[in-house]
Amino acid sequence: MKKIKTYLNKREETLFQLLERERKYFEPITYNKLCIEIRKIMALLELMSYSKEKVDVKRILKPFKKIYEQAEIIKGLQDREAMLKRFIPGPLLKSFRTDVRRDKLNKIQIFFELPESINGKKIRKRFLKLNDAADDISRKKGNAFLEKSRKKIEKILKTENPVTTTYHELKDKMEGYQTLTDCIQPNEEKTHIEKRANLSDLLNRYFDFEVMLGFIEEMAIIHGIPKVEAKPIEKIRTDLLARLELVKNSIEIAISEGLFFSQKAEEI
Repeated sequence: MKKIKTYLNKREETLFQLLERERKYFEPITYNKLCIEIRKIMALLELMSYSKEKVDVKRILKPFKKIYEQAEIIKGLQDREAMLKRFIPGPLLKSFRTDVRRDKLNKIQIFFELPESINGKKIRKRFLKLNDAADDISRKKGNAFLEKSRKKIEKILKTENPVTTTYHELKDKMEGYQTLTDCIQPNEEKTHIEKRANLSDLLNRYFDFEVMLGFIEEMAIIHGIPKVEAKPIEKIRTDLLARLELVKNSIEIAISEGLFFSQKAEEI
């Protein structure tokens, strides 16, 4: 399908613009952008696997996955640093901050030693295979897979008493769906795109608060919170729990309002 090949070419161009940057120009956001681009490729591979039985997804994905996994670890540590700075002010938990920074720098060193991030030959070859596979995707298959993805998301949206794993699955499925609509149905009604984007934003905020609460628990168990810091840390924890509950209510309202999709995937 021509639309998918055009989309793939854009992904290849963007990915190599990121990978070919010199180390000194790798900004914190660069690792996040790498993860986003590779998740888009993963979503397209799901479509190709659905449309063509002989696509060796595991082999094609291998070099992308190595880069993705290391960039995701670095992004997670960067998020820790940012959230510690945002939610826990001043000199509180100084030793934990130092450990996070040391771990991040170590993981960055490992990233730049990966063969896939130094030499892009394997990645180029995989894009050639992806382009070949895109030729075999029919419009009918593309629409059918989009419809199947939509139904999976709608099923998750109807989950009663959702937990964090439900929200993670929902966000992953919506990201994949957006990738597919970008290359299969680029003219989708703006209202549905905005509704999904708003829900994704709420989910991200929910994850931020929950992760920060997890940090506090981890610090208490592994590092121990100094007695002098216990009271202000507990106050922060109480505030985070309240914020988490507010965001969860906003998520439930957004889900109840719906309008995430048109009634049925449009014909291409």
